[in-house]
Amino acid sequence: MQRTVAVAAVAYDAYRWHVWWSAALLFPVGSALHFVFRWAGCARWVATFGAVNESTYEHLKIGMWPLLLWHLMHTLAYGAPLGRAVVAPLAAGACMVTVNAFCRVLQWEPFFFDLFLFWLSLVAGQATALRCWEFPAPLAAFTALVVLLSTLTFAPPSWPYLFGDPTRHGAVGIPPNACGGAR
Repeated sequence: MQRTVAVAAVAYDAYRWHVWWSAALLFPVGSALHFVFRWAGCARWVATFGAVNESTYEHLKIGMWPLLLWHLMHTLAYGAPLGRAVVAPLAAGACMVTVNAFCRVLQWEPFFFDLFLFWLSLVAGQATALRCWEFPAPLAAFTALVVLLSTLTFAPPSWPYLFGDPTRHGAVGIPPNACGGAR
């Protein structure tokens, strides 16, 4: 009985360590993705994973790509279920969209809170994915997530909350004057 409790305590400590430290490692990666589009001279291929405007979707994208790749590496290296690579970004996205919606309703969006929300979303994604260790996800779900993340920047729907850039009066997609001209 004591051995079982000790093993469970070790597993929980390892789990807790993984959630916090992986989020701490992914935070600067996602934060850098916020600026990489402009750093790359607005190269269209970089828009696939870097933020091109200040819409909620672009912020989702810069958090979802690192989580997706993190869990894909775990699938390939350790045989972790592919479902975690789907669950982590979706849980992070759900956290970000929900909290961001409340902040917009309250018209409260300080910069420091955006950073905190980004980190919180990474933690939520990691914690959910690790709790769903045996979640079965077909390859089709993984592929659909990758396709959506890769294409919606180039052909965004006209959904103001999710795709509208509040700094450009709700305009969607890559700004026509990004980096000084159309690309």
